[in-house]
Amino acid sequence: MEITNFTERDWGKVKATFDFTTNCGLIIKDMKLIDGEKGLFVSGPAKPTKNKEGEEGWFNFITIPQETQDLLVDKCSTLYNPNPEPSKDLPF
Repeated sequence: MEITNFTERDWGKVKATFDFTTNCGLIIKDMKLIDGEKGLFVSGPAKPTKNKEGEEGWFNFITIPQETQDLLVDKCSTLYNPNPEPSKDLPF
């Protein structure tokens, strides 16, 4: 499993986007690292939709097993730094 194109974002609860390559070579693009009420979690590609009652929600294009989601969160957590330390190499 490999994470590529990891890019930190400031899109409300979306903290980063990335691509994910499975061990068999399947590439899933537009994954998101989200800061939810219970901490960080990952979400696959999705689109906004409405149910029969007209309530808005999200339709996920893929389903990711919880074990894989946990591994992705662990890997993304090492890449995501919400409070980067300022560089000490600056001349001022």
